[in-house]
Amino acid sequence: LNLPPLIILDELESQLDSLNLEKFFWLLKKLEKKKHWNMIIITQNKDFDNYFSELAGIYKISGESRINLIKR
Repeated sequence: LNLPPLIILDELESQLDSLNLEKFFWLLKKLEKKKHWNMIIITQNKDFDNYFSELAGIYKISGESRINLIKR
């Protein structure tokens, strides 16, 4: 069985209601821990920042890009 080393999900909340989005994030969190999957989730939703072990916020201030890393 070949598992993907990296999963990229882009703006997945645009197609899910809030209840199903929460269920989906819990499923991803389980897979992250059990299968040791690495994921990049691109979102503008700030409600799910406590679901994952590491977060990277990328933003622009005064024309300069910045990255904020958070490990849990």
